[in-house]
Amino acid sequence: MTKLSLHYRNAKVSPAEIRLIAKDYLSDFPYMTDAIFVESVKLHRQQSDFFPTPKNISDCYRQIVNKPKEYVMLPENTVTEDERPEPSWMRKIWKAEKEKRGLK
Repeated sequence: MTKLSLHYRNAKVSPAEIRLIAKDYLSDFPYMTDAIFVESVKLHRQQSDFFPTPKNISDCYRQIVNKPKEYVMLPENTVTEDERPEPSWMRKIWKAEKEKRGLK
């Protein structure tokens, strides 16, 4: 997520705003694996000059999963929504936030 603010400097999104956006994305996309989320963001970067909204990420997700099967690159061990652990990108954000506040 922090990389997005580097790609879209005109968006002027602060680190605190990035954390809030990441939290919203986590609640908006509980069905996305880390790999699919990253691919969706990557596809958005290739298609847009603007910071992604949840709709942009969702549209890119649909483009990825609706590709013909021989071209879809899904992770080998795809899990169901109930089995899905918290994404690593979110864990990194929370870890940095805890360290910033002196929590363990």
